[in-house]
Amino acid sequence: SPRTLPTSRGWLLAQRTLEDLARHLRLGGAKDEYIEAAKALTCATCQRQKYAALPRPAKSPRRRNFNETLGMDIIVIYDTKETKYHALSLVDEGTTYHVVTLLENTKAPKVRDVMLASWVHWAGPPEHLHYDTDANIKAHFAEAFSLWGTRGTTAAGQEPWPQGATERHGGWWWEIWKKTVEDTHVSGKDEVMVAISA
Repeated sequence: SPRTLPTSRGWLLAQRTLEDLARHLRLGGAKDEYIEAAKALTCATCQRQKYAALPRPAKSPRRRNFNETLGMDIIVIYDTKETKYHALSLVDEGTTYHVVTLLENTKAPKVRDVMLASWVHWAGPPEHLHYDTDANIKAHFAEAFSLWGTRGTTAAGQEPWPQGATERHGGWWWEIWKKTVEDTHVSGKDEVMVAISA
């Protein structure tokens, strides 16, 4: 019968396929019973975090270059003690490169400064930026947009599709975050910062 082991065990933490594990055991001279047992292992954390698959997109996405269109969102995360934190999620829609950075607060000047440090300083300003509707953020980014030559697009709560890729990637990142917190017991701001940057 399948056996569930905690993911803190080295092999399962790395999320290798069970076929790889069985092949390594076979090449290492393990007994057949061990090889068969390895094929039946399951990841306890992955089983607890299982959700229904998302529907496939109705059309192929338009090809974009890196930094042509950037999606920005503020996401809420929690540590093991259920302490709430905010993080800035930036997703390049051409390559799906994703950067998440912890925010001290969600005030527009801080969000702008974190975006500068975590994206603009190394990748340059994006040509186009999608972000959630927030008059305060829009006002603080307006000057930066004019300096950078960036076009900004807001996504109203009733019309989330311009933020689709950003929301989707934020959701996937959040699922990975939940598994990381459960598995490694991330607690406190310092540990949250380290875990986000890993």
